[in-house]
Amino acid sequence: MLLAPDLYTISADELQIEQVIINLVLNSRDHPRLEPGSYAMMAVTDSCHGIDAETNPHLFEPFYTTKEQGKGTGMGLASAYGIIKQSGGFIEVASELGLGSTFTLYFPSVGEAEPAPVTGPEQTIPQDSSEATPVRQE
Repeated sequence: MLLAPDLYTISADELQIEQVIINLVLNSRDHPRLEPGSYAMMAVTDSCHGIDAETNPHLFEPFYTTKEQGKGTGMGLASAYGIIKQSGGFIEVASELGLGSTFTLYFPSVGEAEPAPVTGPEQTIPQDSSEATPVRQE
């Protein structure tokens, strides 16, 4: 395990937490999404209406859309999925109605980590917008 140096302390049964970790690792082994290796992760989060459980399994299907006729083709997420897979990566989504969605992208590393360039002040999109709010980490 690689643990962050500044972890919080929790109150939990050590053996039960160990069992949770073992179950997660075994499940991951049985359902691999990525080849072993180093990956760069990027998460895109919005605070829009979220995705319901019925729609979630269809998100990356070509021509699937929940938009009104003439408002979209249903190719946006399918294209994103194809580009990420072509790069050897993986995408997953976590969403809850009323709370928004987080799309997490994993790309295989091809070199050493480099510091991200600072590109300017954070941009904010109005809360009534349906687009994600970019966040810059410093």
